[in-house]
Amino acid sequence: MNENNQYAKKPWLNNYDNHVPKKIEYPQSTINTLLEDAKNKFPLRTFIRYESKEFTYRFISQKINTLANNLRRMGVLKGDQVAVILPNIPQFIIAYYAILAVGGIVVAMNPRYTQTEFEFLFDQTDISYVFCLNSHINIINSVSKKHEIHRIVTTEINDYQYFSKKPTNKKNQRE
Repeated sequence: MNENNQYAKKPWLNNYDNHVPKKIEYPQSTINTLLEDAKNKFPLRTFIRYESKEFTYRFISQKINTLANNLRRMGVLKGDQVAVILPNIPQFIIAYYAILAVGGIVVAMNPRYTQTEFEFLFDQTDISYVFCLNSHINIINSVSKKHEIHRIVTTEINDYQYFSKKPTNKKNQRE
């Protein structure tokens, strides 16, 4: 029996527990469509918890749509590579979905990288736009001397600290 036939029989399925399905049907939609569906179904439910704040699907979706429109105005096109050099903050999620919404390619990078590590990654990619913390601007400006960066968008970690968009009335979580 050749290797192809062996894999075609999927012998690992015999080791699955009874409750584990042998086949999973994945939705034929994008991650942005899944988010839009969740927003339409549960607009006031919590989508993000950050520190002591909760942000609803509706609120974050509005921020994503606003940023996506701004990215289009800045000239971000389908296939453009956009670096996201942010820690786990709401702005990362907003940038991620907005980039995908305009057809861009998210190039996520660890914000703890050194300038040398960023230079290596920028050399390996064709990044046109960058999202980063204000504290990274000097490093990114230095790296951009060697690369054609069209725009750098900066934020602060606590930019969303003072927003609270979770309704206090929990009666109707659907609206």
